[in-house]
Amino acid sequence: MIELVADRPGEPLEMIRLREARDIALAPNDALLRLVASPINPSDLLPVAGAYPHRTRFPHVPGHEGVWRVESAAAGVSGLKIGQRVVACAGPGAWATRRRADANRCVAVPDDIDDESAAMAVVNPLTVRCLMEHIGPMAGKAVAISAASSAIGRMLVRHVVSRGGHPLCITRETNCDPDVGGIACWRDPSSIPVVDVALDCVGGTAGEQLLSKVVPGGVFVHFGLLSGQPIRTRPPQGVSFRLFHLRSALENQSGHHLSRLMSPVWDDLRTGLSRSFAAACFALTEWRSALTVVGQPGRRGKILLTG
Repeated sequence: MIELVADRPGEPLEMIRLREARDIALAPNDALLRLVASPINPSDLLPVAGAYPHRTRFPHVPGHEGVWRVESAAAGVSGLKIGQRVVACAGPGAWATRRRADANRCVAVPDDIDDESAAMAVVNPLTVRCLMEHIGPMAGKAVAISAASSAIGRMLVRHVVSRGGHPLCITRETNCDPDVGGIACWRDPSSIPVVDVALDCVGGTAGEQLLSKVVPGGVFVHFGLLSGQPIRTRPPQGVSFRLFHLRSALENQSGHHLSRLMSPVWDDLRTGLSRSFAAACFALTEWRSALTVVGQPGRRGKILLTG
């Protein structure tokens, strides 16, 4: 068994290393999972870089999502079959050939969902689904989306359009989503018109500028930290400032509830609303090449690590 680990915070390419891992002892209700594929997300690299010191313990095995096959299970575990494909809402530790997970945190993957889609089903698609329910009706509303050319930004654009909202996209690219026509894009958040809702995964100065564009009675949802910097300004009077962290939303959820949360996500993948595509796949042993490709500008699609 091998895994990728960072012993201390810093530049991921410098801090991450490959190591032989110890044998895994299963606790009651645990399952042993063998990795099929796990994507490299910004949320995987930011903790290594030191963005979340209050919740990242080192040594740290990155990776928050993926698709696995059940290899074995502790006595008394029910509902999982050996060889079954699952996603695991179990926190970091995905970048290893095997991992241990609470069986109650594992959700079976439907047979018609391919491995690539399943590997990327939790962090972005589930976040988008939760955000849409968190915000509520948006028909006719102007909705600003930061980092709109990112994988999650493109999903948000599609979901907002499907719910009758009007996306205003902040992106460094001229076309934030080739699948949706007629979308207005800006490079500078300070130059956009006022909006009813803002969805921000950047933070820092750009997030603060976007916050200033929300009208009284509007909603600003902060759900990511791509800049590595927090938002320090107070929201304008009458603006609802909300924080959303998928990790917090999933804590202490039962297996039944997790399956229920994932049910509409599978449908979003089937319809294409939350579909992502892999640009390339690398074995765990090729992690340096994988991280190098992740850092290349203009890349389309996720980079997957395979077991």
